[in-house]
Amino acid sequence: MALLPAVAFLFIVGAAVAWWEWQKIEPGAADDLAVPAANPLQLTTALIFAALFMAVSLVTGWVEAVFGQTGVFTLAVLVGASDIDPFVLNLAQGGVPSMSQAGVAAAVLIAASANNLAKAGYAIGFGGPAAAERPAITLAVLALLGFTTAAVYIL
Repeated sequence: MALLPAVAFLFIVGAAVAWWEWQKIEPGAADDLAVPAANPLQLTTALIFAALFMAVSLVTGWVEAVFGQTGVFTLAVLVGASDIDPFVLNLAQGGVPSMSQAGVAAAVLIAASANNLAKAGYAIGFGGPAAAERPAITLAVLALLGFTTAAVYIL
């Protein structure tokens, strides 16, 4: 519940931008962009996620014990470059019991915002600057808004 106002705000901004971009698509322009479906519930994927979850849980606990809340915020930025799900799940399950709800909410927002920046970089790296300019800018703006919202939770 602590994250609801921030996530609702970011959702509304993201949905508005998505709607705006959707209106610009010419009919039939995206027909050749179909992506084949793959099974996301493969055993290998599940084992990798479990190992990642355990590693992130252990690292988060250690970082919180040694560096406190500032360390968890720093870890949130670093985790944002990869899969943030194990980090967020660990926080949601009480992985840092000494942090306040506002601190946990800020850590989640920081991780999600850092992840948006990473995705902007991936888009530019894989799609090229010309093709990825608008999505990368949108992701960067959402990241900036997320970091700003996290700062509100911290203060």
